[in-house]
This record gives sequence, structure tokens and C-alpha cells, in this order.
Amino acid sequence: MPKKPARTGITPAVLLDHMRGMENRLKTELKREIGSVRTDLSHLTTRIDRVERDITWIKVSVDNIDKRLDTIEVVQVPRLEKAVGMR
Repeated sequence: MPKKPARTGITPAVLLDHMRGMENRLKTELKREIGSVRTDLSHLTTRIDRVERDITWIKVSVDNIDKRLDTIEVVQVPRLEKAVGMR
């Protein structure tokens, strides 16, 4: 006598319910990950803004130093040369 197939209890309704549960878990995970990425992006944007401000400050400082050196070279060196009799 042939054996009857074992009943697994997996019906289309049970399978559909399982698939919907998996879908909901995946959606929840995706939302969490997207939120995490947005937070990281916000932190990076803040850091980039800070670096850009620092670069601007450095450029202004270098420009100011360059102006001072130009003043020394153009104005003060000729005065010193004249004072010590090099001209």
C-alpha cells in the first residue's frame, strides 16, 4: 500500500501571510537604514561646511601675510637700504 504524503500545514494563505511578514520586516529594515544614511550624510555635510570655513580662514590669513610681505618688500626694504647707505 502506497504511503500518503505528509501534511505540512503550508497552505497558500499561510505562505502569503509569511511573505507579507517578510515584506514588512524588509520595509522596516530599509527605513531604518535610510534613516541612518541620512543621519550620516547630515554629519558629513556639517563637517564639510566646517572644513570649507577653515579653508577660507586659511586663504584670508595667507592673503594677509602676502600683503604684509609685499609692504615690507616694496616700502620698508628700500627705506632700510637708504638708511644704511646701500642706495
